[in-house]
Amino acid sequence: MLTEKVNGHTLKLYDTIEELPVVNFQRFNRYALIDAQVGSDLEDVDVKLTRIAKFVGAGDKINAAEELNNLRQNIYFVQQGISPKHYAFVAFIAELDGEKVTDLSDDSVKAIYAKLNEVPVGWLGRMYERLKKKSKLK
Repeated sequence: MLTEKVNGHTLKLYDTIEELPVVNFQRFNRYALIDAQVGSDLEDVDVKLTRIAKFVGAGDKINAAEELNNLRQNIYFVQQGISPKHYAFVAFIAELDGEKVTDLSDDSVKAIYAKLNEVPVGWLGRMYERLKKKSKLK
C-alpha cells in the first residue's frame, strides 16, 4: 500500500494491479479501455481529429466513422466533466480519508471523484500514470 496526502485528503492506494481486489481490477480495466478508445480531455479531441483526417484521406470510411463516434463521446465526456482516466485512478484507492472504499459502482466512483475535485490535475495524472506503469502484468 502507498499512502499519499494531497489537498487535505489522505489516500491509501493499492500499489500494483496484483493488490487490487477483483472488482477494482475490473473497474480499472473498464475505465482505462474507455480512456484508450475515447479519451478523457481536449488533447484527445485533437488526436481524434488528426486520426479522422488520416482515415478520410486514405478513403477508410469505416475507421473514420468509428473515430468520429469516439470523438463525439469524448466531447460529451469533456462537457459533462467525466474523465475515464481519472475514474480509472479511483480503482486504486483503498481508503479515502480513513474510510475504506469498497463500492465501485458508477455512482460511487463519481462521488469519490467529486471529493477529489480540488486535487491538482497534474498530481492525479502523474499518480495514475505511475500506478498504471508500475502495474503492467507480466
